[in-house]
Amino acid sequence: MSKLNSTPLITPPRLDDPSLKSTWSHRAWVATGCTTVLASLAASLIGSIKSHIWLEPILSGFFGYLFADLASGVYHWGIDNYGDASTPLFGPQIDAFQGHHKYPWTITKRQFANKLHVLGRVITYIVLPINCIWHDQPVTMGFVGMASGCIMFSQQFHAWAHETKSKLPWLVVALQDGGVLLSRSQHASHHRPPYDNNYCIVSGVWNRVLDENKVFKALEMVVFFTLGRRPRSWSEANSDWMEATVVDSSAMKTPIEGKTADDGLDRWCANTHTPHHHSSNLHLTPPPPQLPCHNNSDKQMTKLINPTFDDHPLISLIEPTWFHRLWVATGTTTVLFSLTNAVFYGATDSYTCLRTIFAGFIGYLFVDLGSGVYHWVFDNYGDSSTPILGSLIEAFRIHHDQPWAITKPPFASNLYLAARAITHVVPPVNLMWHDRPAVMGFVGVFSGFLLFALQIHAWAHESKGKLPAMVVALQDAGVVLAQSRHAAHHRSFDRSYCIVSGVWNRVLDESKVFEGLEKVVFFVFGVRPRSWSEANSGGTVADA
Repeated sequence: MSKLNSTPLITPPRLDDPSLKSTWSHRAWVATGCTTVLASLAASLIGSIKSHIWLEPILSGFFGYLFADLASGVYHWGIDNYGDASTPLFGPQIDAFQGHHKYPWTITKRQFANKLHVLGRVITYIVLPINCIWHDQPVTMGFVGMASGCIMFSQQFHAWAHETKSKLPWLVVALQDGGVLLSRSQHASHHRPPYDNNYCIVSGVWNRVLDENKVFKALEMVVFFTLGRRPRSWSEANSDWMEATVVDSSAMKTPIEGKTADDGLDRWCANTHTPHHHSSNLHLTPPPPQLPCHNNSDKQMTKLINPTFDDHPLISLIEPTWFHRLWVATGTTTVLFSLTNAVFYGATDSYTCLRTIFAGFIGYLFVDLGSGVYHWVFDNYGDSSTPILGSLIEAFRIHHDQPWAITKPPFASNLYLAARAITHVVPPVNLMWHDRPAVMGFVGVFSGFLLFALQIHAWAHESKGKLPAMVVALQDAGVVLAQSRHAAHHRSFDRSYCIVSGVWNRVLDESKVFEGLEKVVFFVFGVRPRSWSEANSGGTVADA
């Protein structure tokens, strides 16, 4: 049996181990950290009441929530992959993470203050000075309060992700099901060798983005070529990181017959029925197989040419989650904020009104042109292994194989990726230039059509009989892309790249703009675009 498929037989810590208990020192640091976080949130609330602003602090708090999850992932990745127990400053934490991989169930047995006291101390040292300096800035306090609160409680969220739902408060279960907090099913894949994905432990909202875009793999390459350090995830899992199996059930208060100590992390996505082997006091459970759960099932089916719909790689998007709806709602709110400011400040006089309308029209033209350039790049360069952008390039190749599939995912599934991008980019623009109607008109129209770009693209693949009358009217008027205008792209794949309204397609195609850009790229970088090659299985339309 190979090392990767061997489960080490090690006696786990006893549940009465003093290291799992909270001390008064732990409780004092947690109380101090909580007070610091509450001070930030209170300062944000009081400042919002006094200055009569609400949207900005709420948005900054939301950004703090996103930042905390991203920061937890970066920290977790660094601790998991580099250093050891002798590393200065971080050694004890690296050793603790190694212990968690070996005995993941112990995090559910640690008392509350025992889990949080280290982060409570860090929050107190860092956030308290910020509170003193910027206490009269409600936007800053909203970000700091939410980020520090989520970071401080991240280990508790992590512990809940290792607990069965029946043992959790109903509110925690609801937050996990809603995607607000990390759930067991989402975190389960991190505890499979080689432990190189799903690092974020606050809400997990960043996990899919970071994993599909291979962000951490790119960072590992940078570290390797810069410092010569190999991450642990590149090596075969060994007994130091693999989950240990219970040898003596008497070491635990409740014997666990034929299971690993954490009950197989909800039996590994509730998809596995692992056989168990028993002998008096020895319980050996083979490690769970590598299941094609949510993270990698898409890529395993991307080469199918004419599947049934149930086998299509976009099937995971058929049922949008509350996570999708939350992003769409946030992105829509951001767009409406821009447009509201444009109307409010642009209605002061006729000249300002005309400038605002003209700026919005320029935004409409610009988003269509931008969609064409974006589409051209992804259609012609890179592949699924391209860092950061690989998953997007692969999605474009799948769409060329099976264009009909884009009509199947519902509204929120089509919009949520664009909504996420808009939520990250547009709010700072709104905050800085909210009183500039021309800027708000451009940004509002541009981001609004960008938000709906994939849905407009999907409508261009749907028959008119299945579309709402308003959409058909907009297509016939040339406001949004029509099926007849987009069909040319799926015949030769080297033209009609613009997918919002298509108003630029004829200009760009007749002027051979993209052909000129392809020649420039070839002579400068030596890279040939896919459009120069004959259509192949990666670019021809499969028969439906």
